[in-house]
Formats: sequence, structure tokens, C-alpha cells
Amino acid sequence: MANAGVRYYRTFDETSLQDRPGHASCVMLDASNGCTGECLAGISIYHDESFPEAQTHPFQEGFYVIEGRGEAMVGSERFPIAAGTSFLVPAGTAHALCSRGGAAVKVFWFHSE
Repeated sequence: MANAGVRYYRTFDETSLQDRPGHASCVMLDASNGCTGECLAGISIYHDESFPEAQTHPFQEGFYVIEGRGEAMVGSERFPIAAGTSFLVPAGTAHALCSRGGAAVKVFWFHSE
């Protein structure tokens, strides 16, 4: 059921990218849009060709590559990524992404329980 006064959407132009090591990210959907629990979604742009420090979360995280080429590391597995690739990182698994070939790789990501 919809909650009165909650705006269930946000455009990319309404966000601001926050610099992080090796990439920049913005949150598109969060509690202000009605997300509950660990629900969170956003866009990240990976510009470095080396992996940043791996991250680990207590929730699963899914990715969809919008544009560019790069490489993903999920646990001990490394694999190429390109536009149209999607993959899941299980909860508690270290992961990192980087670009390859001189152009940034842009991904949509989401967290869920």
C-alpha cells in the first residue's frame, strides 16, 4: 500500500555523486523513497583500472553493468564485466570492481536482505 507523501522515485539528475576510492556513487532509492530493511539501490561509476579495497556487507548485493568494460572480484573469483552483465555478491563476501580499457564502467547496484 502506498504511503501518502512518499515519493517513490528519484532521477539521476536529482542525485550527486559521492567520491569513493576508485569510484563515485549515488543512492537512487533508500528509506526516503519507501525502501525498508536493507533495501537500497544506486549507480556507481568505476574509473580506476585497479581494484579498490574490497567491501563486505551483511546483505546481498546485485549489480547490472550499464556501460563500459571492467573486471569484478567476488570472493576469490575474478571475471570480466561489460554492458549487459549482471551478477550477485552473496552476503558477507568481499567484492570489488574496476574499469578496463580506458573508459569508466557504470553499474546499477542494489542491496537486499
